[in-house]
Amino acid sequence: MAKKQGELAGMESPSYPEIDAAAEHYVEQRDKRMKLTEKEKVAKDALIAAMEKQGVQIYRDLTASPPLLVTILTKHNVAVEQQVAGPDEELDA
Repeated sequence: MAKKQGELAGMESPSYPEIDAAAEHYVEQRDKRMKLTEKEKVAKDALIAAMEKQGVQIYRDLTASPPLLVTILTKHNVAVEQQVAGPDEELDA
């Protein structure tokens, strides 16, 4: 294993507390997002399984606010869109 080279006098890396704090904050937020991504995958797989169990490829939930349109795109992917009607439009059932 290579030995880490020491820093020469007068050539030390600068320290910027603002950058240190911003980097630490970013890492915290990234780690939270990664945990949510894992939970999202589990929820998505459960949604696909429920739709496949019912034999449904496209599903509208008009009771949700706003209503949802759920479409199985592939075996491992699903799209869920919020359906928003304009003031003079009505959502189809």
